[in-house]
Amino acid sequence: MDYTNSLFLSELSSQNPAILKEFQDFCIQNCIVCFSKNGHKSGTKISAYFNGTIYDFSIFWEGEISEKITRCIGKDLNKAVDFAATAVSLSLINKINNLYAMEQSETFNGFDYYLSNDIKESTNIFSDLPKIEISGILCERENNSIRKRVGIKKRRLIKHKNNCVYISIIEFSRPQSFLEIV
Repeated sequence: MDYTNSLFLSELSSQNPAILKEFQDFCIQNCIVCFSKNGHKSGTKISAYFNGTIYDFSIFWEGEISEKITRCIGKDLNKAVDFAATAVSLSLINKINNLYAMEQSETFNGFDYYLSNDIKESTNIFSDLPKIEISGILCERENNSIRKRVGIKKRRLIKHKNNCVYISIIEFSRPQSFLEIV
């Protein structure tokens, strides 16, 4: 099998200095919940839209939905979607743009992670690094669409107009991603 266009969520912590192995595993469990709720299994296809180009990937994870995962994670799907979207977004930004999560942002900054194209621990001033704002949608609806979510994020990120900020929206029912530089 050709794995060139594959995303392996189990590589998340080794590809991102800001991601602990334990957090990676937790995010993968949230992915299992979100993808399973929509009838998807490991190896499912995900389309990523970035700068007018569509990238198609197969996304892989280890593990299956279980009663324990459902009890621990499956009741609060909003949180599950956020953590799952983090795993998928960081995997995609790494694969498409060779960027890595260097440090988690403070909540009030309006974005989630500082990014760098150098996987080594950076001594750069983080404010000069690209940033990523991540959001997830379990199942797109008219009142909660990727398009509407992007508009909300753009309005909120207007204060960062002189910086490179990526918006990443992950939709789990028809696995797709929208990635845009603001």
